[in-house]
Amino acid sequence: MPIELYSTSKLKFKRERFFIFLRHPLTLMLIGCLLSSALFPYIISQSNRVELIQQKRAELAMEIINQNMEISRQLNGMQTILEIFHKDNSGSAAKNANIQTEQKAMRVKLNDLYLEFDYNAWFWYRKIYSKASYLGFSDTELSNISDLIDDYEKNLIQSTQALTVFWSKCLREDYDPSDPNIDSLMNNTRKQLNDISTAREQLMDKITRMLRVK
Repeated sequence: MPIELYSTSKLKFKRERFFIFLRHPLTLMLIGCLLSSALFPYIISQSNRVELIQQKRAELAMEIINQNMEISRQLNGMQTILEIFHKDNSGSAAKNANIQTEQKAMRVKLNDLYLEFDYNAWFWYRKIYSKASYLGFSDTELSNISDLIDDYEKNLIQSTQALTVFWSKCLREDYDPSDPNIDSLMNNTRKQLNDISTAREQLMDKITRMLRVK
């Protein structure tokens, strides 16, 4: 037999035996075990990572919702106490009391409320970006979150500016409870704060919706 033909036949015989070996149930089982031991831990690891990220995103979303609600509650509380102060000292509900004494007590109370607001309001939202940067967002998404955070800060400043006008009017020495302009200012301030609060909720809703997207 020519050497070339012998070599070809031998090679063909080895190839056939190799394929028979691969088709053997034990071989298939062994290959399956090897693939499982290599791939399954990776798949599980990736699955656990995705699940953990989703869990952390959900926790951050709830933190944002709760913090924003608390900020709105504190702003509303300061506006409400000023409204009560003015209503108690004007119109048919006016008390026979020393207005300056009540202004002094009101100033102390408002200062305490504002310090609590100041402690909570101006720092928590800056943590959103740093936390989100570990939760699988793209650079574009993180940039959008940063822009929303900046808008949120501007919104807070608008809230305090609107509140300060009415606050200052009520606590000034020339405060006149019978001045109808103060009633108008009170109502306008309430409307402003409500509108600003709605805008603030919309900003936070945009971030929380990003956190809910898988």
